[in-house]
Amino acid sequence: MSDFAATRLSPTAAAAAAERTLAFLRSVYGWMFVGLGVTALVAAVGIIAAALGVRAAVRALKGFAGPAIADVRQLIGSIKIEADALVGTSREVRQRIVRAVDAAEERLTDLDALAEVMQEELEETALDAAATMRDVRRGLSVWRWSQKLLKGKKRR
Repeated sequence: MSDFAATRLSPTAAAAAAERTLAFLRSVYGWMFVGLGVTALVAAVGIIAAALGVRAAVRALKGFAGPAIADVRQLIGSIKIEADALVGTSREVRQRIVRAVDAAEERLTDLDALAEVMQEELEETALDAAATMRDVRRGLSVWRWSQKLLKGKKRR
């Protein structure tokens, strides 16, 4: 039993040890929250940059595809009118034209669906960025609260 002799600290030494421990914990918590804040900030900047990139891509796609879509629709209308007007042509030639028009319409529908999906992704990315910023603010609030709590215990 003599190997494990208990060491007793005086009340002032125990208070000093507790104060050093509290100071160390404050330092650790402070650096931890700074690290979390920087991490959240970097993540938010990345998400915002991605959202702006997607938005620019959607705008560019609409800018390039907008006139082309209008031209294709006009062309499809003209092809259908001409196909109906060519009564004297053979049935096989008319069927090929109709198939080509249907394929063009299907591709146009796919392009429109792609633009809608990209728009939805942009909106979701913006919502994710807003949620991240809210979480960063909440984390900073918790950090400030813990600082107040630790300062309150120090004065006692």
